[in-house]
Amino acid sequence: MGLLAKVVGVHLAMRMNVRNQSAWPNIRTIAKMLNRSSRQVTRAISELENERALYVARVEGKGNIYYLRLPTDP
Repeated sequence: MGLLAKVVGVHLAMRMNVRNQSAWPNIRTIAKMLNRSSRQVTRAISELENERALYVARVEGKGNIYYLRLPTDP
């Protein structure tokens, strides 16, 4: 896993809602906060998904909801 994917993962973890363990920042917001391009952040999120470290619920018309996956999650 690349460094940017790890940084994006930490960024999402810091923005998690305590109640349901989810975060829903916009890709552009993440990119701006990390001083990266939207494309770089999108690739990092895809990498986290491929490594099964992140689950992304894509809600049409509303954006994405991100859930970090723990090693014990199925």
